Amino acid sequence: MELTYKAIGVLNCENDKSYGAPRQAVLAKKSKGVIRLKSPITKDCIIDLQDFDRVWLIYDFHHNKSWKPKVRPPRYSQIKRSVLATRSPYRPNSIGLSCVKLDKIENLQIFISEHDLLDGTP
Repeated sequence: MELTYKAIGVLNCENDKSYGAPRQAVLAKKSKGVIRLKSPITKDCIIDLQDFDRVWLIYDFHHNKSWKPKVRPPRYSQIKRSVLATRSPYRPNSIGLSCVKLDKIENLQIFISEHDLLDGTP
């Protein structure tokens, strides 16, 4: 079975290199970014988000081109672990999930902070 999905927006932020990005959103207290939404998303799709402090982002690890069944997590660098037992971005499917702080919404732009994403992330 094959699934396809379309990006509804792109994140713009200062993190442009994977080695400089935080390992987890919760560790990224100072990171800020703007998600610029695109068609078919309208203001009506996001207006009630302003009632929340945090939102879940589902995104694509767009820099990842391959994966391996075993990886070395940062804290256990000597031991390889099963990729699905880790938070490794190098996975069979390039889908990521992060809980980020919602700062404000202006038109079709969502301003966020406390994120672990890279510039250009769809």
